[in-house]
Amino acid sequence: MTRHSFERPIDLPGWSQRSAWGYDDRLESYWAELHRDTDGPAEPEISILADHLMVTITSLSQAIAERAHLARDEAYLALVGRSHTTPRAPEPT
Repeated sequence: MTRHSFERPIDLPGWSQRSAWGYDDRLESYWAELHRDTDGPAEPEISILADHLMVTITSLSQAIAERAHLARDEAYLALVGRSHTTPRAPEPT
């Protein structure tokens, strides 16, 4: 299976819209950069580069969870398109 490079935003509370993750097809690895919402340096506070050989989205989400002090499922859902900021359907009564 051939994968192509891409970059997508990460939607996590407390983290800037500059935060992103993606895939590097040259290194065949996922990467992420998280920036705080505060006005800080241009460099990301958390940087998980493709050379760390994150070969699955699950391994990348676990690394994000550990470094950003998040629940693993919250980090994973932020990558696959649903964070806890997404409204949930009401529970049936």
